[in-house]
Amino acid sequence: MFEKERDLAMAFAKGRIGRRELMRRAGRIGLGVAATSFFVNESTTRALAADFDWQKHKGKNLTLLLNKHPYADAMIADLENFKSLTGMTVKYDVFPEDVYFDKVTAALSSKSTQYDAFMTGAYQTWQYGPAGWLIDMNEYIKDPSKTNHH
Repeated sequence: MFEKERDLAMAFAKGRIGRRELMRRAGRIGLGVAATSFFVNESTTRALAADFDWQKHKGKNLTLLLNKHPYADAMIADLENFKSLTGMTVKYDVFPEDVYFDKVTAALSSKSTQYDAFMTGAYQTWQYGPAGWLIDMNEYIKDPSKTNHH
C-alpha cells in the first residue's frame, strides 16, 4: 500500500526528479499537497538515515524549551519522523514570548538540567554567549560520528 507514493517521494529525496516533476506526478496519482509533503518528509528521513547510525541513542529522551513560534510549530509537527529515525523521545514545553525569555534566563542562570536545548535568536546571543550558556554547534555538525551532515 502506498508504494507508488513512496517511490515518487524517494525519487525526489534522492534528487532523481525535481519539485515540479514531483508535483506533476503527485497530481496525476491523486496525491494532495499535504500527503505529498508527508511522503517526501518520510523519504528524506530514510535517505538521510542510510549511512549513519541514527539509532545510536535509541531510548533516550530530549526535553526542549520552545518559544511559541512558527519554527517551533514546524519542528513539533516533524517529531514523529525524528522519533522514527532516532528512537529517541522528545518532550517539550512551549511558552508565549512574554514568558519564554524569563523561563530561558532562569533555567540558564540556575544551571538547571531540566532542558537539553532551547530556542534562541540573534538578540539573545549577546547575553547568552558571554555568560557561557551557548556552545558552538560546529563541533557536532562537522564530526561525522555525531551527525549525518550530507
